Amino acid sequence: MKKVLFINPPLNYFPGLKGKDTNYCRPPLGIAYLASYLQKYYPQEIKVKILDAMVLDLTKEEIIKEIKDFNPNLIGITSVTATATFVKGLSEEIKRLFPQVIIVVGGPHPTALPFDLLPPADISVIREGEETLLEILKGGEEENWEKIKGISFLREKEQKITPSRPFIQDLDSI
Repeated sequence: MKKVLFINPPLNYFPGLKGKDTNYCRPPLGIAYLASYLQKYYPQEIKVKILDAMVLDLTKEEIIKEIKDFNPNLIGITSVTATATFVKGLSEEIKRLFPQVIIVVGGPHPTALPFDLLPPADISVIREGEETLLEILKGGEEENWEKIKGISFLREKEQKITPSRPFIQDLDSI
């Protein structure tokens, strides 16, 4: 069974400000859709966990402990531009401690700037991620990444971006 951990990073790291007063919370709707999609189509093959570090106000160290306890094969991290610096630092630490884990970033920031978080993240998902993430899990070997629509990645320091994936037309399928 493959294990997928989705992380909604905290957004309380503003220069000069400290404490929970700086924390902005929003429901992690994007990763909730991804988790639902994986569990709907592969309930026996994929175990999914969502870590809402924004709501829980977790530090990088607390997130790392959750990763160690869950031991995922793949970590998906959503990112807006305001969380990109934290996501990059977290991804660096994950790669240092768990080099075998595939890190996939998605959300508005990687969609707008598909190479900004690579490395340390392995793959950026551009636009919708439901079908894309499923393909990454099914044929996740790096040599197959060029066949997956809607991603960017680095191969031997060369930037690669695949053709766009069409939007899902039947929203009830999610």
